[in-house]
Amino acid sequence: RMAFDSYRTQHARAYASDGEAERRFAAFKLNLALIDALNDANPLALFEGISSKVKGPNISKSQFGWITEEDCAACGMYPELGNYTLANMPTEFDWRAKYETPVSSQGYCGSCWSFSTAGDIEGKWFLATGQVVELSKQQLVACDQKRNAAEGCNGGLPYAAMQYVASTGGLVYEEDYPYKNVCAWGTCGSAPKGTPTCDTDQVRGSLKDSAVAHIGGWQMVALGAQYEDLLATAMVKNGPISIVLNAVGMEYYKAGAIDTTLPCEPTTLDHAVLVVGFGEQDGVEYWVVKNSWGSWWGEGGYYRVVKGQNHCGLANFAVTSVIKDP
Repeated sequence: RMAFDSYRTQHARAYASDGEAERRFAAFKLNLALIDALNDANPLALFEGISSKVKGPNISKSQFGWITEEDCAACGMYPELGNYTLANMPTEFDWRAKYETPVSSQGYCGSCWSFSTAGDIEGKWFLATGQVVELSKQQLVACDQKRNAAEGCNGGLPYAAMQYVASTGGLVYEEDYPYKNVCAWGTCGSAPKGTPTCDTDQVRGSLKDSAVAHIGGWQMVALGAQYEDLLATAMVKNGPISIVLNAVGMEYYKAGAIDTTLPCEPTTLDHAVLVVGFGEQDGVEYWVVKNSWGSWWGEGGYYRVVKGQNHCGLANFAVTSVIKDP
């Protein structure tokens, strides 16, 4: 109990009732066990947040130790160049060596799908124009409204977001329509509640000024474990790719290459991210994945996971945008 009280003090957590405090304490103990299990199963990686294997709570910058499984369902909210081929793929490749846009945080909004989509389109736009531009996630969250496909802070599907961008005429620049953190779950102080309202004037103005990235549509890249090699080829040739995976345990990841798929269920996909590269460490091949939980999380906002095992279902639903003439 002392560790939980210290954790509450560091993160300034106050609960409305004794019952709520006990519920959070129970979640804290479950998360402690999960982190220890993940660290035991992954000698090449480090998960942090709370741990019984150090003196006192190993909380660092993690904000997730107190949350329940229901809370973290909204951490993701996903409802439902070279002439490379499979025969001559490099052993290492990383798009960050060619271009990179900032790592951002989705905050307390289930908008991972918008970050994954924008990141995919940013890569296609770079390849088509040579321009490094950060694109608006806010436009997708606020303006793309499709039942069961794009529901703002309540989740969305990257392929549906790509359809929206193609049909609307483009995705505006981040600087023109910046992301605003809203509070869809958890305790987030004065942040606005719920999905934001679309700023149609801003979108129309940017479209008129051609301050947008255009795409023609989207295509499926991988739909199962057997397509993981194809995912690598497509990523190298066509830029970073939007993928979806099971995010269990990700909130506690700190560093290293995760070399086991336990304990996640690869058919339960709940978080959209962006695969930007791959490499090898101590004989373990891994993917490099860009997340949307801020640069303080993981390896500067990135995540390395084992390659070739369809880790947590990452090859089960990979899609990418298709550029049209800029």
